[in-house]
Amino acid sequence: MADHYNDEFDEVWRVVDVDNFDIHSGASKAAELNAKMVVSNPCFELWLLLHFESLTGHVAKCKDVERLIRKYIPAYKKAKLSFADFEAGLAQACKRARCLEEGEVEYPNPSTGIWRLVERIMT
Repeated sequence: MADHYNDEFDEVWRVVDVDNFDIHSGASKAAELNAKMVVSNPCFELWLLLHFESLTGHVAKCKDVERLIRKYIPAYKKAKLSFADFEAGLAQACKRARCLEEGEVEYPNPSTGIWRLVERIMT
């Protein structure tokens, strides 16, 4: 993300995974830039899985989440997503993601804030 953005945008969002990313530094930079940030822990694929099922236990590796997604989309490929595969579960994914963030722990595992961005886009 650039160090600033101009008036062309109503909002700027930063979407990050916990793996290999300094969340607190990223959050500080987003705040400095007046951008919103959402975090997925452990990875973005958790958001995709929530379209099909709840997941409440700790997830050690993203590969574990990908394996669960393949129960629903056997040909799942990270770099080749189709919205049609996930569209029917969108409302349920938002509901499940909100539930995962309840409590006082910041960025619990598992959790994803992507529902905030999705709901903002949909309004």
